[in-house]
Amino acid sequence: IKRGSPSKGLFAKDLDYISQAKLYEQNQVSCISVLTDATFFFGGYHILQEIRQVVSSPLLLKDFVIDDIQIKLAKYFGANVVLLIKKILPQPLFIQLLSTARFYKLDVLVEVESESEFEAIKHLDFQLCGVNNRNLHNFEVDINKTIQLADGIIKAGKTLISESGINQKEQLLTLRKHGVSGALIGESVIKNPDLLCDFKVKKTPVEVKICGITAVDHAVAIEKLGAEYIGLVFAESRRKIALEVAIQICQKLNTSQSVGVFLNQNAQEINSIYKTCQLDYVQIHGDTDFELLDIPTDRIIKAISYNDKHPTHYDFLLIDGTLPGSGETYTLKDVHLIENQVYILAGGITSKNVKERINEFNFKIVDISSGVETDGIKDIRKVETFIQTVRSI
Repeated sequence: IKRGSPSKGLFAKDLDYISQAKLYEQNQVSCISVLTDATFFFGGYHILQEIRQVVSSPLLLKDFVIDDIQIKLAKYFGANVVLLIKKILPQPLFIQLLSTARFYKLDVLVEVESESEFEAIKHLDFQLCGVNNRNLHNFEVDINKTIQLADGIIKAGKTLISESGINQKEQLLTLRKHGVSGALIGESVIKNPDLLCDFKVKKTPVEVKICGITAVDHAVAIEKLGAEYIGLVFAESRRKIALEVAIQICQKLNTSQSVGVFLNQNAQEINSIYKTCQLDYVQIHGDTDFELLDIPTDRIIKAISYNDKHPTHYDFLLIDGTLPGSGETYTLKDVHLIENQVYILAGGITSKNVKERINEFNFKIVDISSGVETDGIKDIRKVETFIQTVRSI
């Protein structure tokens, strides 16, 4: 909720901040930031108070907080989070204000501009760390500022928030690739509220499994494109992989995880291939005596047809058509998912329908094989297009 700034002046004099706050809540934002500084940002505590009366979303008091009284006012007027800007706070004062916020049971968004600022405070008790992309001397904005600091902040166990200059969904997707968990967005959605719909991205990115890989060079290329899982079919199929090739692929993989795919095969054979190839997971279709599997339960993916009853004792359930690997599409309205179960979506997936199908349910992983083939062979360009499409969801 931002009517103006030092760099842009009063750009939203007649802002209906009550309607704007309600609009944010309708679009399921994680938190609403309210400017309370009157001198530079044309805000006020009365705005925070009025918004608190009409929305239940968490509220962030965004101000130049330099005194305990501001934190007390934040609590009094209904804020859940306060902003502490390290650049303007000497270390003793920063620690004092952080302690006061904790006393009043307020979360803290700590803003840093440099690696040295973060290093001085990373050991302290706060979770949210924001990087301001705006240079406060010349007001230029560069989201690469967040990216440059991301690794150190994430390794310290903090939740990274990118602040300022975000006006395109592509920026959010780029930031997420670098481990950024959220973004503080102000001016762009004040001027154009329709951007709220464009900015919606899944909080938990959908992972990609490319199945039916039969060549080492394909596996290496697909890993470079960012697929989280490489599927190797050991069942009788036109995509069945030779054991020697599977071993080579598993040895080559660094970031992608290998998944052996089996259909109606006995437990001894699955155990043997799992150990020989040093697979990360096994995916089992059809009938197998699971009690004879010498494989950790959290490494087993149980594949079922969309119209089967869902067993509840598997860490991963893969939902497929009635003919695995056929590219058969089915209606998701016939699928009855269990809450808190990890699901993998397979069967008839393509770059054209994946957005629609994933958005119907909260699938963790999407599995594709024939949808990225040309004449029955994996097409790396199609794989790239598919992964880019999933990343944009």
